[in-house]
Amino acid sequence: RRVRRVLIAYANVGSGHKMAALAIKAAIERRGVSGMDVQLLDAMDLCPAPFRYVMQTLFQEFTQSLAGQHILGFAYDSSDKGRAKAAFQRRMENFCLLPLVERISRMRPHVVVCTHFLPAQLLSGLRHRHISRTVRQRALALPIATVLTDLDLQYMWVQNVDRYFLPREDAGRMLEAYG
Repeated sequence: RRVRRVLIAYANVGSGHKMAALAIKAAIERRGVSGMDVQLLDAMDLCPAPFRYVMQTLFQEFTQSLAGQHILGFAYDSSDKGRAKAAFQRRMENFCLLPLVERISRMRPHVVVCTHFLPAQLLSGLRHRHISRTVRQRALALPIATVLTDLDLQYMWVQNVDRYFLPREDAGRMLEAYG
């Protein structure tokens, strides 16, 4: 019998994305589906140290105080407004995540479930890049699902993925509005 490989990709930025990944893995394992191999992959483990410092350490420091939480909220709200990220920011994030593509290629999953927007952004970006036909066909053939771990949908979560799992109905309406 063929083993189906499910990869759950997250970014250990705060605790919610990892906890969601662990919960999904546990739910799949509780179902007792034979021939299912579920693996977790933290994208931050593969990133350069300076990027990891900004994404993990600085973010964590901001979330530890009420003032920091308000600053983060303001930054999210003011940078969102239904707009795509600046091209430079997206390129830098994707560049820092390139080792993730290599790791996923070696793991050869049948599906990838993302509980953070960065792995979804990188993988969905492969679908639009001018890359070799073989790599592009593999990227298109690999189903990608995104589990929204924030209560509100920000535009950074809007990617070319096959399925979304959303925490609230209004997030679905926002996703439709974003197109």
